[in-house]
Amino acid sequence: MDDSEENSEADAVKDTIKSEMDESPKTSRKRSLCIVPQCKTRTVNRIQILLPKELEPYSSQIKIMVIITKCYNNRQNALIESPTGSGKTLALLASACGCVLDYKVKQKNCLKHGSGAIIAELQENNNGHESEVECTCNQMKKLRIYYGTRTHTQISQVIKEYERFSYGHESGENQLKHTILASREHLCINEEVRKSKNLRESCKEACGGCNEALEAYKEVNKAETCNKDDGKKTKMRKCIYRENLAEYEKPGRKPNGFRRNIDRFFDIEDLVYSLKNLHICPYYASKRILYGDADIVFTPFNYLIDPMIRSSASINLENSIVILDEAHNIEDICRNAASFSFKESELRGAILFFNIFLSRIREKFDGTDIGDEQEKILQRVS
Repeated sequence: MDDSEENSEADAVKDTIKSEMDESPKTSRKRSLCIVPQCKTRTVNRIQILLPKELEPYSSQIKIMVIITKCYNNRQNALIESPTGSGKTLALLASACGCVLDYKVKQKNCLKHGSGAIIAELQENNNGHESEVECTCNQMKKLRIYYGTRTHTQISQVIKEYERFSYGHESGENQLKHTILASREHLCINEEVRKSKNLRESCKEACGGCNEALEAYKEVNKAETCNKDDGKKTKMRKCIYRENLAEYEKPGRKPNGFRRNIDRFFDIEDLVYSLKNLHICPYYASKRILYGDADIVFTPFNYLIDPMIRSSASINLENSIVILDEAHNIEDICRNAASFSFKESELRGAILFFNIFLSRIREKFDGTDIGDEQEKILQRVS
């Protein structure tokens, strides 16, 4: 083998990790043209709501907007039933977005904490005496809309309705930005990870999240982590898509620059397509970057109902408008959230991990005097 052949072989090995980045997507998607729709304003319960100019709302839609704005003003909950085809999605979105803009105006015009504080200070100086300025925002936290749907497919339909409003077309503080929270099955673009039997654990390993629990799982499931030919462990390569996202996670970086790379009104397919071209992980981008400045979060029900998923996604429903659209099967979602299933291999992995943890406790207290209660616990779990 001459030098040129050796160099070419070395280059091939060196570029193995980057091979996926050079592949162009099989399908092409056109970026949507952001034509600002003409809208009209309708005031409901002192809340200004923007509606498409050509839309004359049904009586059922007006009732929904009245209920939503009333709940916003009084911090209440509502159970709304409306027949199919009555335009409830549009009414829910319009009224909820109007409430968020009203909230932003109160924050901005606060005489103590917002831009209105400058006017109050000037008036105070002109009068020549100090006066107690009343706070109109109470240092309010960010108000966010969580719009829950039954399936991921319905998210695309809701976003099409949202695109009819001018809320997302505006610029500056009046623009309402959105993001989508979805599972790795829908957002992962790492082909090596997707081929694994356990996508979630493989993703964590590729992103540097390997821990003792994962090692215990791999110890039990050797068939997944070992090469059948030589018995050597095959380590998951680092995810280049996750590493490329780190540049945007640096302190001080704002999501605005990141959003320029994707459609203003994106669904799951748009997000995957746009970020795959940029070689950036859509799953972590939606959670870590786009979620930060999002005013509207579109997500399936289980992200809002299941406490474990909610905690994993860092969702805090405090001071939020939560909408569960078509929630007639919410009981099944709650039942699934309170239930679980596991394989025998997963149970063996849990036992192995527990034994490792127990042995480390014994090593830590070896030769030391521990209390009677602690000794009873160790004997009981042994």
